[in-house]
Amino acid sequence: MSHPDSPVSRRVLDQAIDWQVRMSSGENTERDAIALEFWLSAHPDHARAWQQLARLDASLAPAESQPVRHVLTQPLKARKAKRIAGSLGAVLAMASAAALYGQYQPWSGWFADYHTATGERQLVVLPDNTVIRLNTRTAIDIEEDAEQRTIVLRDGEIEVETGHGAVENRPLVVATQAGTLRPLGTRFVVRKLGEDTALLSVTQAAVGARPASCSRRDNEACDAEVLVGEAQSIVLHPQVLSQPLASPPLIDAWKDGMLVVENAALEDVVAELSRYHVGVIRVHPDVGRLRITGTFPVDDIDYSIAAITQALPVRGTNVAGLWRNLTPLKDIGFAQKREQSVNEK
Repeated sequence: MSHPDSPVSRRVLDQAIDWQVRMSSGENTERDAIALEFWLSAHPDHARAWQQLARLDASLAPAESQPVRHVLTQPLKARKAKRIAGSLGAVLAMASAAALYGQYQPWSGWFADYHTATGERQLVVLPDNTVIRLNTRTAIDIEEDAEQRTIVLRDGEIEVETGHGAVENRPLVVATQAGTLRPLGTRFVVRKLGEDTALLSVTQAAVGARPASCSRRDNEACDAEVLVGEAQSIVLHPQVLSQPLASPPLIDAWKDGMLVVENAALEDVVAELSRYHVGVIRVHPDVGRLRITGTFPVDDIDYSIAAITQALPVRGTNVAGLWRNLTPLKDIGFAQKREQSVNEK
């Protein structure tokens, strides 16, 4: 977990400043508030940047009720203020639209060779019959030269099944910011967990995994490379790799539109379902650690939420198909007290 004071990218900070100015303009609407919630929940860096700006406001202008960024953008003359307000309003409107679009399509997908939006999956077949399946909100590039072919995972999650039908002498690797994967006649899933962290899960044969500190070139040796076998998973970091562990069951079920979980915390299940949903799904802290086992369709969030409410003592609410909440049933406290009383007797 990142520290609250950890730095964020300039892009995220600029977005946070835009949102702060918009929300303090006095002209923000209910739609703006919902859009802000979408943006805050889209990535941990967003919430961290927002909190850092709030602390900056408090430290620089403790006697002022207006945010620092709002004060700094105030013009010197009323006539200029009106002109700037009009321009600023247009800029902020575009920023708001961009933030909403970012919930549907990852920013990295704008210029990627292949990409998927929220809830979409895509199949890509390379000339050598290697099959690449893109999960929700995923972006990849295909880079080729005379010696090597590289699948660059920019965002999201892919499954790769190496081809066997066509003649191709150049080796194939999968590159992330965390490291490089060298398939050995195999099928595997790789998911970007953060800016410099990735998860590899091998479902068939084996994969050579090396940290980003090693070369991406297949023909260059790497002493830190680890062979990851079938049914094993490993976490990649730029300087080091974790020890291989047993993979969760059916970790690639998403390619068939399903999420399979066994004795998982409700908050973790909802976090996974949220990857396929344009909007927000909130879980009340009182029920977030409830455990659940089941199979949930990622293409039908309404059905999945309904299945959760049938299996656990939670109530689901839905606002405009975008904002969903899972909260405790009102009688949970009474039921727990009654059970405790019976046990005491």
